[in-house]
Amino acid sequence: MDTNLDKFKLSQEQQTGSSDTGENINDINNNAIIMVNDGDDEEEEKESLLVGSNTSKPTHLLQPLLAQPHPNDQCTNSDEDQDAIKNSKQQPLSKWPDLLDDESALEKNLLQPLPRDISQLRKNVEENGTMTIRSITWNQQAQGFPSIKTLREQMLLPSYFHLVVVGTQECENTIAKSLLYPCKVNWEKLCLDALGFDYELVRGHSLQASHLALYAHRSIVHLLSEVDSTAVATGFCDKLGNKGGIAIKVKIGKTKFCFLTAHLSAFQNQMDKRTFEFLKISKEVARNFGHVERILREGIMDKSTSSSSSEERRTNANNADVFVDDDCLRDDFDPRAFKNHNTTMSTTLTCSFCTKCSKSFRQCSWCCCPDRIKKNDKHNPLLEAFDHVIWCGDFNFRIHGTRDIVDTLLKQNRCDVLLDNDQLTMLMQYDRAFKGFEEGPVTFRPTYKFDRLSDSYDTSSKRRIPAWTDRILFKENNRIELLSYCSARNVRISDHRPVYASFRCSFDVDDTKDPKEVPRELLRSESRSEVCVIS
Repeated sequence: MDTNLDKFKLSQEQQTGSSDTGENINDINNNAIIMVNDGDDEEEEKESLLVGSNTSKPTHLLQPLLAQPHPNDQCTNSDEDQDAIKNSKQQPLSKWPDLLDDESALEKNLLQPLPRDISQLRKNVEENGTMTIRSITWNQQAQGFPSIKTLREQMLLPSYFHLVVVGTQECENTIAKSLLYPCKVNWEKLCLDALGFDYELVRGHSLQASHLALYAHRSIVHLLSEVDSTAVATGFCDKLGNKGGIAIKVKIGKTKFCFLTAHLSAFQNQMDKRTFEFLKISKEVARNFGHVERILREGIMDKSTSSSSSEERRTNANNADVFVDDDCLRDDFDPRAFKNHNTTMSTTLTCSFCTKCSKSFRQCSWCCCPDRIKKNDKHNPLLEAFDHVIWCGDFNFRIHGTRDIVDTLLKQNRCDVLLDNDQLTMLMQYDRAFKGFEEGPVTFRPTYKFDRLSDSYDTSSKRRIPAWTDRILFKENNRIELLSYCSARNVRISDHRPVYASFRCSFDVDDTKDPKEVPRELLRSESRSEVCVIS
């Protein structure tokens, strides 16, 4: 049978199936296939969607599709799919993309060691108005720490960066144990020891088992000001910090930076919940840092609110479309309420993941409010509040497919097909929550889920599907350059591989800063711990 893995079709059994509501799905689009999926650590998941391609163009999940089976329907791979897997082993191997790792960046002289002389280093930074930043995310699975040598050589790479931002999940302790012991001082100290005496801890903040730390080279500490941190819980009852995000803001010269980490909801079928959490964290971080007023002053929202009180402005900003159209992200949608929803976009591009569309079983935030999307070009408040935003974390976005098919695609080095079916890759193209964010080329292998101390993907009875759960995003602008983006594939302590990204950022120098004056708040090297956030 001449079948490519990226040309999947529905079997006759699936075409004659029906959903829980009794709707016939004979007319389902042939570019999609519903299959049983593995879940996360706690339970098995039962639903996934793999998108193939009938053309040479990449295919994406959010394309016109008719009604799909209910997510709880259990389906299995068809005989044709099994034949595709079997016959694909006879296909010639593709070449996996070249890695954009540190080694490649060093060979191309994109990464260069910092001068050892502090005064010379300080002079270079102030004259050029540029600095290098390292961002790292790692879900430690509460499995202990690597050695200082491993940290230094595989992840932190000291003496190459002015700022180092380390985001961790399930750090030091399990999520349950972190309810009682949320402090991450041991991890902060280990990272500081690995970086060396040239670096100082500027701020650390933990939210239950998640943690974010910002380290700065001594040569630029005098340029830092307005340091603050906050946390947003999205876990149990939307208050507990078993899931959520942490943010640290800092002003460097006259330029505002925001660094974030997040641990979003798990499971294959929770894509929409993760998108909602991403927006919630963005919205509340901007509010907690007091940037609602700034956005109002700069005229991004209705200037008529500028004369209102501070509390009124916050309320109006909280409800404004520029932040979040909450109607597009609620969990209590009733599709019948939108039976007569007849905009041009929703008619021509019926989205199978939006309950405002009558032939859909899930929600998304991009297809139902085309007028608002067109009117408000930017919707994530962080992009307006800060000049630079770097967001790393265990976002938990998955690859749509079965374990057998994903394994076969990995063996065939079909990175292109895997990325076409990666949830975050698709959302960044279509969902306004991610509009304005950018990600470097994903050239590394999926970072989850590995057997501990092994390069083998999950061999337990659950056989979880490999995925790029650990990612780093940044605000798209011409003042930031990506130097490297890869996984630390030799760090095998947990079931996740750490992911790092290196940047060169430009900033506006404040000539009034005295190199001998260090802001008082930096002398504290404050570290905060929380287990829940009640607002």
